[in-house]
Amino acid sequence: MKKFSYYQYRVFESTGKDWSGWVYEIYSQDKVPELIRESDEWFDSQTQAGLAAIGHISLLENGEG
Repeated sequence: MKKFSYYQYRVFESTGKDWSGWVYEIYSQDKVPELIRESDEWFDSQTQAGLAAIGHISLLENGEG
């Protein structure tokens, strides 16, 4: 898992019946990390998903996510 600000996140490739792409999950930084959010969409690349996770974390910190 990667760390950004007060959160951790992971990016991974996911596949469904008719699609495949990159998604992210955001976790707390507790000793036992708790899943806070999952991406609502999939991305074409690992980099795009990572940047989206960082953007989502920024929104969470501003009370918008």
